[in-house]
Amino acid sequence: MKPIEFSNADALIVWLRDSSLPEGFILLDGFPDAGKSHLGSKLSQSLGRGWVQLDQVAGGLQMSPSRPRYTDLLTAEAFNAAVEPNHAVLDGVTMLDIADKFALPIKAHIYVKRLTTHGLWPEEDELQLINPRDLITSPSALRLCVREYHQRTLPHQMCDALLTWYPTE
Repeated sequence: MKPIEFSNADALIVWLRDSSLPEGFILLDGFPDAGKSHLGSKLSQSLGRGWVQLDQVAGGLQMSPSRPRYTDLLTAEAFNAAVEPNHAVLDGVTMLDIADKFALPIKAHIYVKRLTTHGLWPEEDELQLINPRDLITSPSALRLCVREYHQRTLPHQMCDALLTWYPTE
């Protein structure tokens, strides 16, 4: 199923208010700095839901060889202490994995795709198995984790809704 596409948060909010959507969490997914937190704040205020930035709960994304995945940083204790059941807007970089790990009921999985002023998606090259930037510098653990997640789950294609916006919004 193709995601519903939105170009502004207001239209997305109208869609989220639709009573035919199931009860559960609103998941905001996307690359780092895509605007998930900006959107999370707006959705929280508009929909009267709690909002949790999972990057903060995960301890600032300090991955290591012993904890190579983003979901490894989120313990059940930390997650449960930060998140109210079924009423929260959650933002993070590997939301389908997080939903799976904690068996979350999902109202909507929204992928946030920030474009340049020229209409390009700068992270699109991260979806390639071999990234030319890796020949110049070693990728960070976070970048490798997010790239692997996108290649494996295709969240930008498998989401319920896709919000495509520009830096000025």
